[in-house]
Amino acid sequence: MNTLAKWTCPLAIVLAGACYGVNRVEGGTAADAPAPAVPLASTDDTADPLVAPTRPEDAEVDAWLARLDSLMTIPENAYDIFDKGRKQLRAFNDSLRGTLLSPEQTGRILAYMDELLARHPEARKLITEHRHLVENLTPGKVAPDIVGTDIDGVEFRLADYRGNIVVLFFTGEWCAPCRAAYPFQRRMLKRYRDEKVVLLGVNSDRDLETVKEAKEREGLHYRTWWDESTRGPIAESWVVWAWPTTYILDGQGVIRHVNPDLKQLIEVVDALLREQRAADSAHPTM
Repeated sequence: MNTLAKWTCPLAIVLAGACYGVNRVEGGTAADAPAPAVPLASTDDTADPLVAPTRPEDAEVDAWLARLDSLMTIPENAYDIFDKGRKQLRAFNDSLRGTLLSPEQTGRILAYMDELLARHPEARKLITEHRHLVENLTPGKVAPDIVGTDIDGVEFRLADYRGNIVVLFFTGEWCAPCRAAYPFQRRMLKRYRDEKVVLLGVNSDRDLETVKEAKEREGLHYRTWWDESTRGPIAESWVVWAWPTTYILDGQGVIRHVNPDLKQLIEVVDALLREQRAADSAHPTM
């Protein structure tokens, strides 16, 4: 499948209302969907091959932008830009999460977003949040810092964990696909307890006691920011519109993967650990 097809397919899915995970809706919650039947995480030969973000050709980026622009000419009024236009931008940016854009390619996409904003100033918030995602939240970018309080009311920040591989889950007990990830998270906690790997969460449940009870019951002993809803400040600043959303950062805080398949979480982290050990061996500290 060529790269252009890779993003037009997600577009069709989004237009059908079947976006990854559970979509954010007005009011901050969504009805629970049936939890998918997911096998235990594995790194054996039966697992799907890991697909790392790849660098697209400039011609592919041109084709993406031309396709997006043709779709963005469809909205004819304010309702259309907020409804139809949002779907087009989400599909486009979902596809970018599987690519590794060069600075020049990023600049061309940002310039298009600026042109789009000039055409649709009434959609400033919508367009600027998607521009922010392209500029800061795709593979190869240094992840923005997060500052907030954990479920015990203690302030902490993402930057505190620089030097570790970080697996960041946007999650919630209200979200059935999020709950389906719990067994994988427990396995990772056990597997990496003596490694420089940290699991962190951003929880969107409205009730703090629900968060605390779920984490204790499920044995999810990793630190979690409480964002209070799906429209909390952390989710908003990270332009999260579907739950679960997962980011994997390397020791320098660079985003390396977005939304890997659950079966590939361990494979992704193991690969980053091997890379980190090789770098440490090549440049040992004095």
